[in-house]
Amino acid sequence: MYRFFWPIADLSLRHRTIGLSLWLALIVLCCAGLPRLSIAYDYRSFFDDANPELASFNQIENQYTATDSVNLVIHRADGDLFNTADLKTLDWLTERSLAIPYSTRSQSMANFQYSDAAGDDILVEPLIAPLRQNTANAPNIIEERAQSQALVRGRLISADGMTAQVIVTVRLPADQGNVLPAVKDEVEAIAEELAQRAPALRLATTGVVMLSSAFFDITVQDMVQLFPIMGVLVVGVLTWFFSSFRAAGYCLLVISLSIGMAMGLAGWWGLALTPATGPVPVVIMTVALVDSVHIVSTFLRLRTSMAHKDAVRRAIFNNLRPIILTSITTAVGFLSLNFSDTPPFREFGNIAAMGTIFAGLASISLLPMLLCNTAMAMAGTDRFASAQPLLSFTRALRPVRWIIVVALLGAGISAIWALRSIDVEDNFVEWIGQGQPFRQNAEFIQDKLPALFTLQFSVAARDGKQVTEPAYLRDLEALRTHLERAPGVAHVASFDLVMRRLNRNLNGNDPAFDRLPESPELAAQYLLLYELSLPFGEDLTTLLTIDRSASRLVATLEPQSSRQMRALRAETIAWAEQNLMSATAGAGTGTNMIFAELTASNTRSMFIGSLIAAMGIGLILMVALRTWRLGLLSLLPNIVPPLLAFGVWAGLVGSVGLYGAFVVSVSLGLVVDATVHMLEKYASFAASGSAEPVAQTVAEVGPPILISSAVLMTGFAVITFSTFALIGLLAQLVLLTLIFAILADFIMLPALLYCLEKPKAGSPGTP
Repeated sequence: MYRFFWPIADLSLRHRTIGLSLWLALIVLCCAGLPRLSIAYDYRSFFDDANPELASFNQIENQYTATDSVNLVIHRADGDLFNTADLKTLDWLTERSLAIPYSTRSQSMANFQYSDAAGDDILVEPLIAPLRQNTANAPNIIEERAQSQALVRGRLISADGMTAQVIVTVRLPADQGNVLPAVKDEVEAIAEELAQRAPALRLATTGVVMLSSAFFDITVQDMVQLFPIMGVLVVGVLTWFFSSFRAAGYCLLVISLSIGMAMGLAGWWGLALTPATGPVPVVIMTVALVDSVHIVSTFLRLRTSMAHKDAVRRAIFNNLRPIILTSITTAVGFLSLNFSDTPPFREFGNIAAMGTIFAGLASISLLPMLLCNTAMAMAGTDRFASAQPLLSFTRALRPVRWIIVVALLGAGISAIWALRSIDVEDNFVEWIGQGQPFRQNAEFIQDKLPALFTLQFSVAARDGKQVTEPAYLRDLEALRTHLERAPGVAHVASFDLVMRRLNRNLNGNDPAFDRLPESPELAAQYLLLYELSLPFGEDLTTLLTIDRSASRLVATLEPQSSRQMRALRAETIAWAEQNLMSATAGAGTGTNMIFAELTASNTRSMFIGSLIAAMGIGLILMVALRTWRLGLLSLLPNIVPPLLAFGVWAGLVGSVGLYGAFVVSVSLGLVVDATVHMLEKYASFAASGSAEPVAQTVAEVGPPILISSAVLMTGFAVITFSTFALIGLLAQLVLLTLIFAILADFIMLPALLYCLEKPKAGSPGTP
């Protein structure tokens, strides 16, 4: 394998003009795909089309009115909203919200269809009608109406009357990329108008449409902010390490081209950027720098003892094997993300893998051509060129090697024990950074009037019956009552509440008839009369299927973790199977629920993917190093760091979300680089009969590993500031893993190698 790559590197040194021309052609070809990159910010982009949870969710949306919405929530801090001015504002907001592009209906307390007795007939009018009719004492009448309606209280207005919401149903076209900005612009225009109309009211917006819009904002924000910050930090760190701005510039040029080619190929491939893939350029930059650092660091040390071009050739020759090997193993680590059930994370892995391969090729061919340009000779040096400190440190490990191994074994066992207590849970609102408007609005709304988290069931009548069957209605009422009593449930809306209200209305509002109709014929008549009384454009499609064979039950939840949501759904389904006789409750679903299941499924699939990646990397190293012992040994310094990181995380945080499923794969691809360089150089020294192969290995490859590790940690420290909190938390855990990886490579690995080697008489440090 190495014989194939050395002619490529050697040819690029001897024929730089041809080499540069070929690279320029490749760069232009790949980067031509950059304009084809798009941004996918629909929350559905996190799911495969065949995802069963998404299929269940789409099925309910097809049966009933779509639930994609913009929620406009108004709040008065110094009193309730039951006054003439605020009620008029709510009425205005309800009508004004229909101007939002692709909106199909708007629901609020203002246009809620309130039913009342009118002799032997039924009167249906907007709940806020007394205000429109200038009825005396209208605010008090409206408050009494609102608080008496179970479908209004706790859903459209809070129990304290200080917060109300307008739910705007939006049916977006398939190509959301062109319409979401228009939706956001209109919502912002409404907010400005409201601020002028009623400055004492606070408007907060949420809903899954605004969530998708937030995904777009944070994707762009991460790309615009993180990449330049990382570039400046990298140049600064490398300039300090190499004492040469030009050397740092060469490295930055090579990795920038690697990023451009990888992202260009992603464009040709038809991939779209998402909040998960937005930070990929920073990841590629971080990984690509590792190869460049090894080349430049070796070149700067060798240049003091040989000619400029000879130093370049020797730097390439010395690092060719480990660079090729690390490029392959790192790519394998990233490619293991293809086991994920989340398309954006698969795309993250594929783009990062492409960038890794491009960076490896560029470091052994393009970078040497730049370094060979003697007209731009550099005056830099490697700050860690002196090997004596590393030699002394490594030699000191030999007498205590078994103590180190036992200590690390104990640390590993402790980490595994700590992992027993870690919870796997998620809250998709917390995927957005705390400083982002969507996150702030969502948390404010959830505190005042829970609206974002829902659990929906399509409750079908058995044996081809209709929803007007009394037995069905009793089952539906029992299910609603059961859910209302469940912890974490704020409100439940179901069709039986409509039928109870109609039965009372059509019996002179007698409280004794606040119950379900006793005959199917009577219930059917009530329903028909009610629907005929509804104004044009109003219907019951939010609650009933067209054929009236099923109804939708919607439970609004208080903020809770994905684990709690899954437990609530499982308990509800089990209760329904045991207690419902005339109805069947389908699989519970909702936007938050499909995300909750995504966390669980990814944890399972990525465990398998990470295990396969670790085994694959071990096999690659066994073949490359031509010894099963070193290949097997390589697994320990690669597996122990993420294990210790998770153990510490379990103690400090106690829980891990969706990001945790990908940490092992990402970190495995990163930490293996230093291990490969160490073992490859150790095998070379051992084969040559070196008296101190372990100490010489650390002294030879330790400096560039320290530099590249510093760059890696700098890169992921930058990513921790991602506005997509899911990626930020992933970076935090990877950063912790990298810290343990440094300790593993400079303490654990030398100690293990000392334990394996046979003592040689007369060797320094031999007892």
